[in-house]
Amino acid sequence: MTRLRHHRGAAAVTLVAYAAVVGAARFLMADDDPRRVLITYVIAPAGLTAVVRV
Repeated sequence: MTRLRHHRGAAAVTLVAYAAVVGAARFLMADDDPRRVLITYVIAPAGLTAVVRV
């Protein structure tokens, strides 16, 4: 159980980074307004993941 607590921070950072990378993949494929795509698919999901995880 102690080892799990030790790695919680790393797991949280990895989860937020994963959400951002998945959104960035959508950002690279989109032909829409880059600002809207960046906010909708990268910033919002990563931020929401960070808030829910903490």
